Amino acid sequence: MTFNEKKKEHIDKESFRILELFEETDEKKTKPNSDKGSLGHQILFDFTDKVIDSPTLISTTLLNTTISVKECYNGKCIGLNESNYKEFQKLIATIYKDKEINAKVSEEFIEHKSLEWLLKTFKQKKADCNFSTFILDEMQNSIEELKVHYSMLYLDIGKPFQIGKVKFEFFTKEFFETLAKQYQSKHPEKDENPFEQMRSHYQGKVYATYIVSAEREKAKEIALEECSLAVDILKMCSETTDLPPMKLSFDIDSRTRENVQNEVILTRPSATIETFSINSYRLPSHHKIYDQEWDRIVSRQLADFHNFLLTLADERTELEQLIINGIKRYGNAISNNNMHQRIVELFTILESLLLSDKNSPIIESVCKYCSKLVFKLPTDRKHLISLLKTMYEVRSDLIHHAKETFFDIDNLQKLQYTVIMLLANLIKKTNSHKNKQSLLQEIDEAILNAY
Repeated sequence: MTFNEKKKEHIDKESFRILELFEETDEKKTKPNSDKGSLGHQILFDFTDKVIDSPTLISTTLLNTTISVKECYNGKCIGLNESNYKEFQKLIATIYKDKEINAKVSEEFIEHKSLEWLLKTFKQKKADCNFSTFILDEMQNSIEELKVHYSMLYLDIGKPFQIGKVKFEFFTKEFFETLAKQYQSKHPEKDENPFEQMRSHYQGKVYATYIVSAEREKAKEIALEECSLAVDILKMCSETTDLPPMKLSFDIDSRTRENVQNEVILTRPSATIETFSINSYRLPSHHKIYDQEWDRIVSRQLADFHNFLLTLADERTELEQLIINGIKRYGNAISNNNMHQRIVELFTILESLLLSDKNSPIIESVCKYCSKLVFKLPTDRKHLISLLKTMYEVRSDLIHHAKETFFDIDNLQKLQYTVIMLLANLIKKTNSHKNKQSLLQEIDEAILNAY
């Protein structure tokens, strides 16, 4: 990881220019909480006695985006106002746009470490080293091999399995016993063993895991992308594909749409202690993947998608990325309990894969290309075209008339399988086609030469 001389010179020059933009101001004392409405009635915890006497970094945000930053201590602040912070962001963007860097290090890490150098240099009135040397060393030293675990909610498995490079596994009793023994041998004077306490929370819970070499925040970002894609493939091959009404709840905890438990509070207009009652109810469905279920998952073309993930390079073709996007959308669609909305999302996948441009007639293009890519026999193609047109009417009634038209549930099952079969067949085409246009052109030429 390095900068060429020209970029190194530019970065060092910019870092000293930004140093000149730092301002010193008096710290403004904030007033005690005076929020009104619901915020004013919330009970807040007082951590005043736990505050450490050290500089405090304060960021001003707008729509979850930082627009200015300052460090305050003993009534004085130094920092960048909104206008000058934009200049700082340009420096960060210049560093982060390097492919070698953004593949291993997060933009947040670069921003944090850059600000650290700027604040220290400003306060010392001198630089311990050039900024480019500092940030390169910090980035290089931050990279480590990590196994990232993402918690899976509403899922139990009989044994670990793998999809692509992602492993679905769980912490065993033996794992925690080993950690507890190691801790005990290193800290014999301790009465409490934290790993004994952790067992009750983590033992037996299912995780999607991915091994990656990167800076910690970047590692989490990369792993979430990979694990999410593997989860979407697992959804694609789940029972809901066979049985559309079957509720599918399992997902990575940060992506799940459902709470473990919901509650409704009932009172009467006159507030008395006898009328305050809380009703709790569970919504998610819990999924178990043991031997029989795993065999059914494998039968739904799991191997095709597993191998696709294993062979993906860092630089992906347009067709490969369209397939990935289709898998992600399918994972989102199959988790939607509103089956009319699911139909809309399934057609969005078909459109993204089969329309040559924005002016293409939607259903005509979908019918023509999908039937050719999914089936070989003319009779099968005719049945599929009929299915697509029938289900597209359901989609159009919802989109254009807000009407949930009745449909045959078997047709939704067939539509779901059509999308999966299309994606699986497109994977086979990635060896000979890099983009969608060349694939669709091949089909058009075959039609012209068929008679």
